[in-house]
Amino acid sequence: MKNLIITIAAFFVSFSSFALFGPITGTGSICTGSTDYLYEDTTGGTWSCTSSHLSINPSSGLISGISAGTAIVTYTIGTDVLTHPVTVTPSPAVIMGPTHVCQGSTITLLDATPGGTWSDPATGTIAGVLSVDSVTGVVSGLSSGTKIVSYTTANGCYSVMPISVYPSAPILGSASACPDDTMIFSNAVPGGTWTSSLPGIASYYYLSTFVAWSSGTTVISYNTSAGCTTTKTVTVLPMPSAILGTPSLCLGSTTTLADMVPGGVWTSSAPLVAPVGSASGIVSGIISGPSIITYTLGTGCSVTTTITVGPLPSSVFTVTGGGSYCAGGTGTTIGLSGSVPGTVYGLFTGGTMYYYALGTGAPISLSAISLPGVYSIIANPGSTCTTTMSGSATVSITPTVTPTDSIIVSPGSTVCQGTMVYFTVVSSGGGTSPYYVWFKNGSAVTPGITFSYIPANGDVLFGILSSSAPCASPASVLSNTITMTVDVPTVTATASPASCGGTSTLTATGAFAYSWLPPSGLACATCGTTSLFPPASAIYTVTGTDALGCSDTATIAVDGNRIYGHISYTGLSTDTLNVWLIQFNPADSSIAAVDSQYTCMDSGSPYFEFDDVTAGNYMVKAALLGTIPGTSGYVPTYSLSSPHWDSAVTIAHGSSADAMNITMVYGTVPSGPGFIAGFIYAGAGKATSGDAPVQGMLIYLQDALGHTITSAITDGTGAYSFSNIAEGSYYVYPENYKYYTTTSALITLSSGSDTVTSVNFKQHTTFGTITPYDFTKVPQPVITTGLSLYPNPTTGNLNIQWTNQATGNATISVSDMTGREVYTTSYRMNAASGKTEIDLGSLENGMYLINIKSDKVLYSDKLARISN
Repeated sequence: MKNLIITIAAFFVSFSSFALFGPITGTGSICTGSTDYLYEDTTGGTWSCTSSHLSINPSSGLISGISAGTAIVTYTIGTDVLTHPVTVTPSPAVIMGPTHVCQGSTITLLDATPGGTWSDPATGTIAGVLSVDSVTGVVSGLSSGTKIVSYTTANGCYSVMPISVYPSAPILGSASACPDDTMIFSNAVPGGTWTSSLPGIASYYYLSTFVAWSSGTTVISYNTSAGCTTTKTVTVLPMPSAILGTPSLCLGSTTTLADMVPGGVWTSSAPLVAPVGSASGIVSGIISGPSIITYTLGTGCSVTTTITVGPLPSSVFTVTGGGSYCAGGTGTTIGLSGSVPGTVYGLFTGGTMYYYALGTGAPISLSAISLPGVYSIIANPGSTCTTTMSGSATVSITPTVTPTDSIIVSPGSTVCQGTMVYFTVVSSGGGTSPYYVWFKNGSAVTPGITFSYIPANGDVLFGILSSSAPCASPASVLSNTITMTVDVPTVTATASPASCGGTSTLTATGAFAYSWLPPSGLACATCGTTSLFPPASAIYTVTGTDALGCSDTATIAVDGNRIYGHISYTGLSTDTLNVWLIQFNPADSSIAAVDSQYTCMDSGSPYFEFDDVTAGNYMVKAALLGTIPGTSGYVPTYSLSSPHWDSAVTIAHGSSADAMNITMVYGTVPSGPGFIAGFIYAGAGKATSGDAPVQGMLIYLQDALGHTITSAITDGTGAYSFSNIAEGSYYVYPENYKYYTTTSALITLSSGSDTVTSVNFKQHTTFGTITPYDFTKVPQPVITTGLSLYPNPTTGNLNIQWTNQATGNATISVSDMTGREVYTTSYRMNAASGKTEIDLGSLENGMYLINIKSDKVLYSDKLARISN
């Protein structure tokens, strides 16, 4: 036993006498937030570092960069000591920007640290997924997958962010169609949805099918489930209009078809039956039967119509007879030089069949034709294909002249200016041109029984019938003499301003009867003076007619730009209300009174009206003035009967008339000595170096039910205040549309405690929140060293290692870049040095902030989560 002890002692003596081989190897510089290892060939020693810039694991030699500066690392084995300087350089800020990009699109990444270079290192990534511009940080999506992008500063330190590229593919399918066609599209990425920018041109039907409706251009979009969108411009080509023209023709004849859309080509389905000119649209009847005629545009869109070619009667004969006969006679005879047995022959004048006869194979004679006119004969009248016989016959009546000739003046010898007047001889018995001659103001103007023209005032008309006229008596006859009177009325129109009640008055003069257009809003559309309500902006036209039936028109413009309404409440109706026009600013939810007026009485009801209001968002508020019997207790009331402006209805006013009626709300408007005030600061806390007052923030005071009572704006020191507040309970609510705000705790004012100050808030610019804050109790952060995280970036399992720390309970929390907490846990630090592991596998890829807090520890760092 003694020999064994001596041997062991000798071994220790021998071991302790070994010298360190040195030197220490490994990195001489490290970035903040990063880790690395130092090495020494002689094992069994202890690593240490007293600098706050760097921490080191005493056994493994793992170093962690904490803050910028230079630290001395010591390796001790027995009495031997080696040292190694390590420089800690600052890492760039956290990369900001989107975490994904669609294939074929770009995003832009930003970093607050200037001077760095962007790259997409190949380690652990998928080649060809994306590319990044080294200077601008613009990332282009190349193919689906995930790849890490890094930002490296000149000192070699970097920040990373994983970027996912979502798949996207082009839309396949035709880029054009005709109206009523269906279009089928496809996309290589499944599961997306289809839309059309202009459904009136082409709309979605089902699956990937669209229906073309009308000519024009629309954009078809395919939206994948990942939010990527590809588009295809589709043109619905112009469609010809319906074909115009007769759908039938007879053998040997032609008909012309037309289309309102020019530039097309005509074709026939049966060119041997009915060929058509390709450019002219002229169809020729060659053989009896049908043919489909198609009109096609250069776009390929077409319309069709069916043409039927029918047979014609075979023989054409000559019309004979006709002539004049004296008034009172039996008429004259019209005939046809031949006929075909069984064929119907119709005698036509003025487009109407006067008589008909059945062919016998011999000539036809039709006697006692007394109706004056030009006659023709048509074979097979009423059928599709007819043949008009050659020539025509004219029948006329020669009137017999008698001394009782007279003139009918239509519409009369007194007419309105511009009226056509017709002069006709009656009972003349035979005064046809050229035997009857008209005279105007002593000069002959035209022969004939009838004469028409537009007269001037004072014109003298008469006519003379010559005795040489057929069927006339030997003496000539002098007809009536007519002197013309022309009536010219003049109508004027005026409009008076709107009266109490919103009524304008329109007045017309210069006529006997009136008619107003448009009639809407007028009390009387046929009166010379009428009232208009509501007086919307419009042009009114009045037509005035005098006692002779002559008319004239005048127009008047009415300006209807106004906001108006009636106010109702129980009690006496008197002019004791004031109304405010209040403009609402949706940008910051603030209001401002821009006009006010007293009400007037409209049929026993208070009425208000604001004229020529500029465009904007408005509400109105009414308040009773003085003490009125039966009205005590009505509170100031906003538009559409709300006691609070924050719930009052606003109206988007343009340039027309808008009604905003108010029914007064019964209640109380308490006031009192109450006072509430506080500060809004951004930074570490009031009176600290990082503290900054927030100037110009909108602060609302709300009652216990959440109704906004009033508002205030913080001054240059960040201070705000509310005074003259009634006893009760209130909330204070700062407003900034970019921040999520937490209201104050319920504030109660009473007779014993009517002043509350230091209702303060802190604006957290990093997390985008505004929260209540006690600036007098802001804890000072504890600068903690000896804490390190690895690996960072992490794929899920994260190691937390500490040295030289106070024991106790610690809280570990992880927040995303919006400040939302996504992970939290507690851990008992039983020893001054140790290590634990947490599982962050449930987090999505991206950048996070990790915080470790205890009574003596306050540690924060950036953390990147990436895929395996």
